[in-house]
Amino acid sequence: MSDPRAPRTARNPIEVQVRLVDPLQLDSAALAEWARLEERSFESNVYLSPHFVLPAIRHLDPSHPPFMLLAERADRSRDRLCGVGLFRKEGPTWRFPLPHLSAYRSRHSYLTGILADRDLAPPVVDGFLGYLCQQGLGWHGVEFGDLAIDSGIGPLLLARAQMRGVPWYEYSRCQRAALKPTEAGEDYLEQQLSAGRRKDLRRRERRLSEQGAVEWQATHGTDLSNEHIERFLALEHTGWKGNYGTSLRSQSADAAFFRELIRRMARAGRAVITELRVADEVIASTSNLVSGNAAFAFKLGWHADYKKMAPGILNEIELVRHAPTLFGDCEYIDSGSLPGSFMEELWAGRRTLAFGALATTTLGRRALGAFNWLHRLRRTLVPARRRECSK
Repeated sequence: MSDPRAPRTARNPIEVQVRLVDPLQLDSAALAEWARLEERSFESNVYLSPHFVLPAIRHLDPSHPPFMLLAERADRSRDRLCGVGLFRKEGPTWRFPLPHLSAYRSRHSYLTGILADRDLAPPVVDGFLGYLCQQGLGWHGVEFGDLAIDSGIGPLLLARAQMRGVPWYEYSRCQRAALKPTEAGEDYLEQQLSAGRRKDLRRRERRLSEQGAVEWQATHGTDLSNEHIERFLALEHTGWKGNYGTSLRSQSADAAFFRELIRRMARAGRAVITELRVADEVIASTSNLVSGNAAFAFKLGWHADYKKMAPGILNEIELVRHAPTLFGDCEYIDSGSLPGSFMEELWAGRRTLAFGALATTTLGRRALGAFNWLHRLRRTLVPARRRECSK
């Protein structure tokens, strides 16, 4: 049986037209179409949701906003919109020493790519590549950071680009922790954590319970209130994030972005906040977002006074324990974490992400080819120099 989520190859190819728009100028009907496309996209990506992008542009990137490419069916079907891509114009950098584009990524975005109707993904990708490879537009390539290349739109994008003679130059890649909710639960935790680690976490929970009743709660959709949002912001601001100025509350624009994001996602029934309490005091919280058939762990925080009891980890343990019911309709949860994060201990799944660029002009290919050669040379020479120094 064929995979219903695989891109369809039509006998009569659908004509796709691509046009450039300002995302902040879209009317309510266009925004509704964008939201429907997000739900049926070939790859789920909350960071390309209108509920995420619009608050990000307004609060985080007003001085360097992206432009939007819309891929639309030439016919007059109800769901005419079949693709969305957001890009920013960039000047020369050390990696790409020519003017180029970058797939939009705010400072709180952890995945790039494009949205493409799951039934029309190949013609949508071809339409975008055709637009991006036009000559004389002032750019010589397109960078994609945190592009999933083991599944979803990434492999299709790179394959269709190769067919057009558009090479991909990869700067780096990494793996990110992920969780399949259907595989989570109590038995999963027993298998994933060592006996010693489970014993240590039970000890920490007992110490926490000495200060009062320990409770865990997940609240989602329209049940989320401003109190949930403000409690989360307060917890995420405590400890090292607040001290180093990296918390959401450290900058008013970031806090405003988060408030609007969660309110929009909650109204759409796609935001989840979990809380760990002791004696009626919330000491840890996570924010999670749902898009299409996937969920995305977004931000987390915990009370610094309870650091020795690891409240953040205990909160995540409960999320894993309840994931089969809380996120049962999702194929996976993307952790959004960096390599080496404590999430790798709790979540056994992995997503492979790449950072690289498509060269869309001859000059772009020469520049990226030279960088690629120097990068390979450096990777060859640096280990040799290290071996020499270690003698």
